[in-house]
Amino acid sequence: MHSTLVRAQTVFGFFTTVAFCVAALIALSDFVSPQTPSADVKLRNVQVVRGRPNYYSTKKEEYAHIKFDLDTALGVLHLQNQRPKYQITDYTGKVANRSDVVLELGWNVQPWVGALTWRGWRDWGVWKGLKGGMTERFEFPGIKERVKVRKEDLGTAKGGEGNRGKPA
Repeated sequence: MHSTLVRAQTVFGFFTTVAFCVAALIALSDFVSPQTPSADVKLRNVQVVRGRPNYYSTKKEEYAHIKFDLDTALGVLHLQNQRPKYQITDYTGKVANRSDVVLELGWNVQPWVGALTWRGWRDWGVWKGLKGGMTERFEFPGIKERVKVRKEDLGTAKGGEGNRGKPA
């Protein structure tokens, strides 16, 4: 007869073997299923502002706020008027009036079991590369300069407040 400890060790060994085999089948099933993702990204609004793009930034620089629409066939995802998680900056600190800018969709899959894969633009086995998922080339707008207005100019701009009581 076997002791209780030997029986527990046998049950645990059988459980880990079965769990490993199931996990291996789950990981391999990702490589077998063909995937043909497609997406459509459209710009809504692009603005360039000057300031600190994040709390930890020590200097003021130019960064872009972008809003976009995203429609995907993979997972049937429809997002409208979305903002990215991070602002778009440049190492030079200047993004205003930059041209040839393109937004690209990219993603990675965090599996329960198996390899972390970066899905993107290339065909690899039964996986097809992403169709669409890029915006047309666009240009970042310039920064709008603040215009200083004097009080005297403000009175005449409102329809002649400075001329009250005087004949026209």
